[in-house]
Amino acid sequence: MYIGDLHIHSRYSRATSKDCTPEYLDMWARKKGIDIVGTGDFTHPAWRKELAQKLKPAEDGLYVLKKEYRLDGAPDCWPRFAVTGEISSIYKKAAGQERYITFCFFPAWKRQKYWQSGWS
Repeated sequence: MYIGDLHIHSRYSRATSKDCTPEYLDMWARKKGIDIVGTGDFTHPAWRKELAQKLKPAEDGLYVLKKEYRLDGAPDCWPRFAVTGEISSIYKKAAGQERYITFCFFPAWKRQKYWQSGWS
């Protein structure tokens, strides 16, 4: 069994902490015992570049934070990052609106030609 938090947003998303960086996501995952963390917002160019710089491959489709970026103050384990994003769809109806979120997982992200350039 794995414990995961896949609905994450980066610091580039509206109304999120500027501390939503790979370093802090890794540290808090270690403190909370979370095994797999989503990256969220992978379509944002600056976030993709930061992920490309700070993550390295682990198992197929999963990544870990590079050792030089790890923050102290949490147990010494290695949470995995899954490259994720979401599509938010809002529909107006007579009685108001409905919102649907489609969660997306991109396991082959680093194998793409875009990885080397950080998708910029």
